[in-house]
Amino acid sequence: MLLALCIAFLGMILFLSQFFSFFPSIIGGLLYSLSPWVATEIFVRGNLGEMWFIALLPLSLALITTLSKKYSGLIMIVTTLILSFLFTTHNALSLIGFGIVLVYSIAQEQKKNVFLSIALALTSTAYFWLPFIWETKLTYALAVAQKTNFTEHFLCITQLWTTPFWGFGGSTTGCTDGMSFMLGKVAIIFGLLGLFLAVIRFKSITYKLTFSILFLFTIGASFLTIYQSAPVWQVLKPVLSPFQFPWRFLPVALFGLV
Repeated sequence: MLLALCIAFLGMILFLSQFFSFFPSIIGGLLYSLSPWVATEIFVRGNLGEMWFIALLPLSLALITTLSKKYSGLIMIVTTLILSFLFTTHNALSLIGFGIVLVYSIAQEQKKNVFLSIALALTSTAYFWLPFIWETKLTYALAVAQKTNFTEHFLCITQLWTTPFWGFGGSTTGCTDGMSFMLGKVAIIFGLLGLFLAVIRFKSITYKLTFSILFLFTIGASFLTIYQSAPVWQVLKPVLSPFQFPWRFLPVALFGLV
């Protein structure tokens, strides 16, 4: 957990340094690694898989950005390894991570080396995702996930902002659960302001497209956690029900905000 926390901090600094100066990158790394949701993942849920997803997502995108700007054999190898780790951290979140990586890569100017790295990472992790796709129906994992009534685990939008207490329980209906789902007030304020200013500030079409994509992922992930997204979950139930809990999209929302 400590190693994942450190990598989350350093990975976010490395990612933000591609677009901002030193001090904003440091602040972003602190907001990301010190988020109340990260504390919940560690001390309440003890979910090592999701913690490593949080750690490796910014590092993966940082390496993709670096590789797209300048090719290096070493960077190619490291990027491929980190992507392979990201794609095997968590059954559900790894799928989201792959989607983010793919869409983010499309926004890069030099795509050839990036897509080669992604292809190599997918090849090296075929032992993980091929059985997940073709053999899940032979196990009870999907059936158990689909039996979870996701309508009982939506959040009120205020829960992303604050919580009445710090608990060690689970989630249930209503706006008061057994644990905190806060993303962090400072992260929300700085994140929304930063995304807006980034789109205005950057002159590069690539940078504008990159932050527009991150903004859409942030809004989409945040929306899928709250009660107002219930109609979307019902329509996309075959796709979304394996995620079990709507608040499982919080790591993506947190990343996008920072």
